[in-house]
Amino acid sequence: MNQELPISSFNRTKTIVKSAVKIGSKKVVQFSKKAFLSKNNYKKVEDKTNNEIAQILFENISLLKGTAVKIAQALALHNILPQNIQKELSKSYNQVKPINQALVIKLIQN
Repeated sequence: MNQELPISSFNRTKTIVKSAVKIGSKKVVQFSKKAFLSKNNYKKVEDKTNNEIAQILFENISLLKGTAVKIAQALALHNILPQNIQKELSKSYNQVKPINQALVIKLIQN
């Protein structure tokens, strides 16, 4: 991921809104297929959609860092979300790169 760390409130909000729109569109497509598929095929579509949503969540949480990572870690502990999303969020324990210390100092000073 070569995206810049969103520093301003506007950029952080923009990142959250983009991911929410992506997730929402994936769910709309999933639900639109429900009437045309058998239960088994729909379950496969649902699993695929949840995997895609999990990837979107993890990528954006990794980009946002800080509180977003802590929320992901908390959600990964509990059985609130589908299993494949929970599994992807559990990556936040050890696969999210730390924030550059110089950047943190710069943000605090400003």
